[in-house]
Amino acid sequence: MSKAFLAIAVPERAPRARILAALSAMLPRVGVADDGTFVCDLRGTERLLGTPLRVARNAISVCGASGGQLLAGGLGSTPFVARVAAARTPAGKVSEIPTGGERAFLDVLPVDVLPLDP
Repeated sequence: MSKAFLAIAVPERAPRARILAALSAMLPRVGVADDGTFVCDLRGTERLLGTPLRVARNAISVCGASGGQLLAGGLGSTPFVARVAAARTPAGKVSEIPTGGERAFLDVLPVDVLPLDP
């Protein structure tokens, strides 16, 4: 599987409705995760929209302009990996977690990153 999911971390004070509208206008499948991160399914969009990195950079740019803030993005083979990457990326940037590199990326992070019920 390729980097098929884009997650966009949004600061608490950002105008989420405007950002969601901008993402929905750009991409066919957009959802909101339980932590408030926007998650976009990019499977099957490369021929029409371009590479995942290009789509991610465009989304960060367009959503940042509509929201008035710099946002961070993460690309990964699963929504979870993309969300964790976005949460750890500086505003205005996109992190790519290579396919096959998910374990190495997650191994160094604290256990509280995992969505486990205490």
